[in-house]
Amino acid sequence: MLLAVYFGAPAVVPRLRELLYGSSNPSTARVVSVGADYHLLLGVGSWIQGVGALMSVVFFLTLVHLADGGHTLAARLVLIGNAVLLALVSAEMLFTFTWARAADTGQVATARTAFDMMTHFVQVFPIVAASTVYLALAAVLHYGDEVLPPVFTRLALALGVGFVAVGFAGALVPAAGAGTAALSGLQDVWILAAGIVLIQRSARWVRDPRA
Repeated sequence: MLLAVYFGAPAVVPRLRELLYGSSNPSTARVVSVGADYHLLLGVGSWIQGVGALMSVVFFLTLVHLADGGHTLAARLVLIGNAVLLALVSAEMLFTFTWARAADTGQVATARTAFDMMTHFVQVFPIVAASTVYLALAAVLHYGDEVLPPVFTRLALALGVGFVAVGFAGALVPAAGAGTAALSGLQDVWILAAGIVLIQRSARWVRDPRA
């Protein structure tokens, strides 16, 4: 839910939406102006992104644990993918904080550089982190104990393949980053739905351990 808020918030703030999603090469004056005007919102958004990503990683590792796949190669790949994911998110948070702070204090060159670095997250994220996490997680869910209904395994596989595709496309055409944004929204739905199902199954198990 936190990640959904993070990715959806710019859509309701016109100037942020136009800067982040509407222009491939905005002017430096515009980058600095928006960063200064919304530096508090950008800071809160970065916090939401970091906490949301961390909670998602904990959830992924919990699924691996419940599936009893902790000692498999796929489980280790999930761990590696999550480590890369947290590293990327931390880097994007750093650049976002730097952009906002530099813009607010009039450091034009720093604000522009930080903004440019931040916006390339959508190109890097699907290449290793997202694709590794979902493909490996699909293997863990398929071969491990049944934690979620089989449809979640197939959807995880589809997300992994989708991230591979948009990652390759984004390396060639930067505009393909829109596909990463769309898949990021779908992964939020997957995580939320999987969490709801897991809570329901846990509640049934508490009532009847034989279920």
